[in-house]
Amino acid sequence: MSNNLKIENKRILLVDDDEALRALLKEYLGEKGMRVTSCRDGAEALIVIEQDKEGFDIVLTDLVLPLKGGLEVLRAARKRNEESQVVIMTGYASLESAIESMDEGAFDYITKPFKLVEIEIVLSKICERNRLIEENRRLAERVQSLYSRLDLLKDNRSKLDRFIAETNEKLEDNSKKINDCLNLLSRISLYFERFERPNQLLPPPPNGTAIS
Repeated sequence: MSNNLKIENKRILLVDDDEALRALLKEYLGEKGMRVTSCRDGAEALIVIEQDKEGFDIVLTDLVLPLKGGLEVLRAARKRNEESQVVIMTGYASLESAIESMDEGAFDYITKPFKLVEIEIVLSKICERNRLIEENRRLAERVQSLYSRLDLLKDNRSKLDRFIAETNEKLEDNSKKINDCLNLLSRISLYFERFERPNQLLPPPPNGTAIS
């Protein structure tokens, strides 16, 4: 199994009334780095699921169990943690029921007798699925972040456009006021210039006689 699938430290609930098979699977899965809790019947599994605080990552359960069946274990596990992936183990006689369990939310089923490598393949599929879901989640968050930044940029651009428009209006208004002030100053300057040079305001004397 590829280490990239990060199956290590996954919490697995193993439910089977076959003691030999249960011991074999627990040892095998433990060697793969998984933390395995095993139960000998459905009733014990329901108690373990109810008391568990975290919720199991994967549940491997036989379909036909003493006291409580595999479908009840499946429902309880999914109710406790909707991200739990349940794999049904079943004999050929109950294959139709195993297929029906897919409608109940089972990830997959495997028929007995099976090879350990078949369990490994199913677990690989679960890990790959979880990896893709996590990757899609990160991509979705990234896209949402980009959209948020784009909206912010649009909002800032809109504010900038408004600021530029308002600034241009103020500049035009101030320019007009400055021109009006310059015109007024020019008129005042001409007015005072006439008082400073009054002789230029009088007509010249007759016969060139100087004015005393």
